[in-house]
Amino acid sequence: MILFDLSHAISKPIPGKDKSFESKHINDLEEWIAEYANQLPPQETYIIPGGGKACSTLHSAKAICKRVERNVASLVQNGLLNKEAQVYLNRLQNFLLTTSRIAAKCDQRTENIYIPRVEVEKNEKE
Repeated sequence: MILFDLSHAISKPIPGKDKSFESKHINDLEEWIAEYANQLPPQETYIIPGGGKACSTLHSAKAICKRVERNVASLVQNGLLNKEAQVYLNRLQNFLLTTSRIAAKCDQRTENIYIPRVEVEKNEKE
């Protein structure tokens, strides 16, 4: 129901009247992120999407969520939507990333770590 509430708040912006979104939902996501993150090693680098079907699907959902967050930014700036909706989308991205890492762990897959080309070339020369 939370996503339906968010969708409703985003879908029909009314000039001069921002639609509220409960910050309680943000707090819930933050608690879940912290709970799952405690089961994982710290993320020190960028993780490349992959690692099984569940993990890849969650990464795709994260990318879609990021796109929505960028589009919602203009609604927030124009006063058509309150900031909590945008913050929720940001935390939802973090939640989806964290759960994708949990899915990879449950599937006993290793995370693919991004190594910038400059570092790869540097290591090859040594």
